[in-house]
Amino acid sequence: MSISTPISSSPDYYQQLADARISLLRRFLALTAFLTLAFAGWDYLIDPIHGPTNVPFRLLGFGLTLVLAWKFPRRLDSGRFDASVVAISLAYSVYLIALLSRLHQGLTLGLPCLTVFLTLNCFLLVRSRNAFQLVSVLFAVAGASMLGGLNWLVLASHLIILSMSLASGALLARVFEIRSLRGFDLELALARQATTDSLTELLNRRGLDAHLLAECERSRRYHRPLSILLADIDHFKKVNDLWGHEVGDSVLAQVGQTCLKALRASDILGRWGGEEFLAILPETTPEEALLLGERLRRKVEQTPCRAAGREISVTISIGLGGYDSEQPWEVSYAAVDAALYRAKAAGRNRCST
Repeated sequence: MSISTPISSSPDYYQQLADARISLLRRFLALTAFLTLAFAGWDYLIDPIHGPTNVPFRLLGFGLTLVLAWKFPRRLDSGRFDASVVAISLAYSVYLIALLSRLHQGLTLGLPCLTVFLTLNCFLLVRSRNAFQLVSVLFAVAGASMLGGLNWLVLASHLIILSMSLASGALLARVFEIRSLRGFDLELALARQATTDSLTELLNRRGLDAHLLAECERSRRYHRPLSILLADIDHFKKVNDLWGHEVGDSVLAQVGQTCLKALRASDILGRWGGEEFLAILPETTPEEALLLGERLRRKVEQTPCRAAGREISVTISIGLGGYDSEQPWEVSYAAVDAALYRAKAAGRNRCST
């Protein structure tokens, strides 16, 4: 398992953001529900005659929005989350226009409040580019306002203000998104640097420790087989002594990549220290691990390293064993380490369990 691939090129960032925004959206909906009810007083102030008749519709909007806040899914993929924000914006805008059209001068006086609503929705979206989908809200506002009898000149001025607010909100959301992405990439780079061996681009010991604890816990909890493989380059000191440390570093990196290619996608490989590599083999019995170890040993033996214009043949010794879930993982590791020393003592270039 190599971790040199940039993670920010995957949708991980946006999914993490969607998970966080769900909680924010639910709070926003709850606040919108209470504001919907509170503005019944505003209805009465601008139209004392028809204002009180809006109370049942205010209560309906309050109840539906509150239920939506309560029942909104706790997890959605980022695309569906953005689509939900646009759908909620569209539905609430139409509801608000229908409510305002019942009041004398209600649309003229109340329509500007949609500017705040639309701008806030731009910041709720996970991907700022999806803010352009909120243009559908403008069309809904235009159609509903015309049906409500709003003067077309007044409507045009409101639509201009709404469009400018939407564009400003989308632009600001894009700026914040870019800054946030840069911060996310920086955090990933720092995390990757802390858990990656710079020479081989494999996991370092710190990164392996985290995976070991996680896989051991999974094996213990679900009673699944787990094996550990420890490989050491034979006579590596001779490589450094004969051709220098620069060539030795190149050989070390090439052997690491050869081992990585010989393992399965589910296996986790890292540099344990010096010229040792450790592989975590989930869902693997000791018998299966031995077959995999032999394949790994042969692959390294048959793949010469190229450095300083020459081919350098190297071999590895391997110790391996299964994880005993009844004991701390260090006990199993000690047994694997002992097996490695037996392989080296028996002549090297072999596997020992």
